[in-house]
Amino acid sequence: AAAHLYRRGQPEFFRMLRPELLQILKAKGFPPLNPDGFTGFSIGDPHAEEHMKNIDRATTILTKEIIPTLARNLDKDAKLRGVPFVEPVADMLHKEGVNMRHLGLLRYHSRNPEIRITLLVEMIGRTLKHLFRSELRRIVRNWTLPSEYRMRQQIVNIL
Repeated sequence: AAAHLYRRGQPEFFRMLRPELLQILKAKGFPPLNPDGFTGFSIGDPHAEEHMKNIDRATTILTKEIIPTLARNLDKDAKLRGVPFVEPVADMLHKEGVNMRHLGLLRYHSRNPEIRITLLVEMIGRTLKHLFRSELRRIVRNWTLPSEYRMRQQIVNIL
């Protein structure tokens, strides 16, 4: 149901739905979701197919209803306030039950240029953070004597 996300490894073990989303769904009368729905742990469960359908429905609600509605609300609020965001992007998304991995989809649905730019900057910043951390982990594994200077130099080299 999250076709906009690249599938790498076994995402059923690390792409979880936010607790805030589960609370939103519960308030709407949605059935509880089984965290083992798409894993091998549900083999033999007579309700496994139903669990998987519920997880798919929850993801569809997130991607087809909640995220587009959030984008429209952000656009409308930015137009009224004159500023795109009054709180950190991550905090605002998480309150609505949206994981940061859906920033691209949120940006896709937004029509406000300032919102779109802010979301793009957030996406680039998060990507750089992950690249830096990955590169620094790789380098540290090969060091016999770590030094702050060498780490700073490597960051400068990456940039």
